[in-house]
Amino acid sequence: MQYIPDMMMKYFIELRRPFTVSELTAEFSFSRTTAFRVLKKYNILTSLNCRAQYYIYPVGLKFNIYGLYTVEGKCFSRWGNLLSTVAALANKSSKGITSGKIRSLVGTNVQLQLRDLTEAKKVFRKRMGKEYIYFSPDPDKRTKQFKRLKPESETSEPEFNSESREFLIEMIKILTVYIRNPSFSPKSIALSLCRRGENIKTDKVKAVFDKFNIVKKNS
Repeated sequence: MQYIPDMMMKYFIELRRPFTVSELTAEFSFSRTTAFRVLKKYNILTSLNCRAQYYIYPVGLKFNIYGLYTVEGKCFSRWGNLLSTVAALANKSSKGITSGKIRSLVGTNVQLQLRDLTEAKKVFRKRMGKEYIYFSPDPDKRTKQFKRLKPESETSEPEFNSESREFLIEMIKILTVYIRNPSFSPKSIALSLCRRGENIKTDKVKAVFDKFNIVKKNS
């Protein structure tokens, strides 16, 4: 089916809620290829969480001070995808931002994105106490962010929120399996934990490996 621009615009404006590609193809009898072309044409936003399976029309959305819009548990960003959003949050933060804070804002783990952005020098990472804080890669902006930090922040021990405690618990479980089975790859560790009823994915195991510089040939 050929889509009519005015008809599509009217549909998106009136819908005003998250939707899936399957809904779009069912509504207009589109192929998935056509559906994705429509999404791109109208600059439809993809959810940062929920496995990026939801979409929403951005016009008229009231984004919060972080540039985020959350509805029905789905988080969307004026910055686009998760990688761009994480970079923007670090770059625009007044005094840097932690991974736990970003996770609480977007509703999903961002360890892999922060690792990739740090390696690409699109964010600057500095250890403060027992955790990392992420800053703008721009030296001038970063200097201003540093100045806004309280002097005691570099020496005081951070207070862990629920997100960071959860990550610590998962990290301990991952490392426990690794210590007992040092030949296991991240995938093997994730499978082992899954058999025990733990919902820890391979990507999360890889993030822990990266944190402790654990190198496995078969990951």
